[in-house]
Amino acid sequence: HEAGYYVHDKIGLIPDRLFLALGYRQARTEYDMSGMSDEAFMTDAASIGLTYTYAPGSKVFVAFERAYRTVRLDELGGASFMDILPPQLSKHYQAGIRHSFGDWLTCAVTVFQIDTDDEIFYDPFVSPSPWGWFGENVNYEETRRRGVELQLESRPHDKVRLFANYTWMIPELKGGNYDGNEIPGVAQ
Repeated sequence: HEAGYYVHDKIGLIPDRLFLALGYRQARTEYDMSGMSDEAFMTDAASIGLTYTYAPGSKVFVAFERAYRTVRLDELGGASFMDILPPQLSKHYQAGIRHSFGDWLTCAVTVFQIDTDDEIFYDPFVSPSPWGWFGENVNYEETRRRGVELQLESRPHDKVRLFANYTWMIPELKGGNYDGNEIPGVAQ
């Protein structure tokens, strides 16, 4: 189970123009598994972002977020899939612009980088399990995702909304045995 708290606020530094968003979350996650070792992790996350609205429906922004993700029960580690892995910790950096050309077209471009420590990762090349198949869930020491997101939206009629999204991303394993390789199962 998990218990914690979360606070978030958006502050208008310049009314209707410049906004500062701040957030913080702290949680304690406990795993109480019969017949296995119990584990508990205290984790925290934080975010800060600055947005400047330069015209109606148009803005530029920068943001940073520190996030975490705890292991799900189907991601237990070890050769017998009974070990509780530590949470993964990520740092997200992003900057972008969203420009409105009126109701008929809005365009957005966001560049981002996500650096993750201890990413929860299935490694198929770890020693065989007691049941004969290979691999196990592990914490991979460091990963990086860099990319660009493009968005288009149009409202040609009150009841019609057309949109398209495209993300180009380079997912990369950093350090360890697979340094420089792409993250398996993550599309570019």
